[in-house]
Amino acid sequence: MKTALKNESRTMRVNMFFLQKVTDIINQNISDPSLSPSSIAKELNMSVSQLNRKINKATGYSTNAYIIQLKVNHAKKQLVRFDKNIGEIAKNCGFIDLAYFSRTFKRHTGVTPSYYRNFVQGT
Repeated sequence: MKTALKNESRTMRVNMFFLQKVTDIINQNISDPSLSPSSIAKELNMSVSQLNRKINKATGYSTNAYIIQLKVNHAKKQLVRFDKNIGEIAKNCGFIDLAYFSRTFKRHTGVTPSYYRNFVQGT
């Protein structure tokens, strides 16, 4: 029983280390519109299918969904901290199309980027 718990604990640490490494890669390249599972897999010297399996196991999301989630979280921070226009923020988060950014943001948060900014800032 103790061995099983030790193995499970070790597996969790390895998964957390891997996920942190992937998260760091995404955050370092967040403004790159070409950021993709294949570019991340290449940087980690693994296949895309291997990356997808590991990300899904660690997060329950596909790699693409995980990338988008981090981009939306980055956008949320920028909307609150900076007075940049939404187009600039979209670009800073790796979205080349403002309409796609707005749709994606709304799908993940339930509100548009401008509504989110105004709501959080209390205006």
